Amino acid sequence: FRGGGDFVRAFGSAGRHEANDAGEPCFQGPFDCAVSGGAVFVADEGNHRVQVATREGRFVRSLGAVGSGLGEFVRPRGVVSAPGGLVLVSDRENLRVQALYPLPTGEGEPPTLGWRRVRG
Repeated sequence: FRGGGDFVRAFGSAGRHEANDAGEPCFQGPFDCAVSGGAVFVADEGNHRVQVATREGRFVRSLGAVGSGLGEFVRPRGVVSAPGGLVLVSDRENLRVQALYPLPTGEGEPPTLGWRRVRG
């Protein structure tokens, strides 16, 4: 949606694959999304991952898989962008928030993210 509430676009389709034949991400329970660095991050609760797409809705990559290790999720429900390109993902069933830090990429490419354990 635009600032005035005008609809812009919808993207994606139901499924467990990373992307459909049209190059759009597939979801099994998209729950939340955030925009950071020109990319759209979608918490895909049913597929236990975060899908990354361009602002135009083209699939870029999947982050994570089902599990309890670093970079793994069980029913991620929230995603938010923070200063410096940081993306935070609420990992519901693992009872934690994971921080995804931007890694260097080529000019004009959506960010690549990596995990780092944060001590509190």
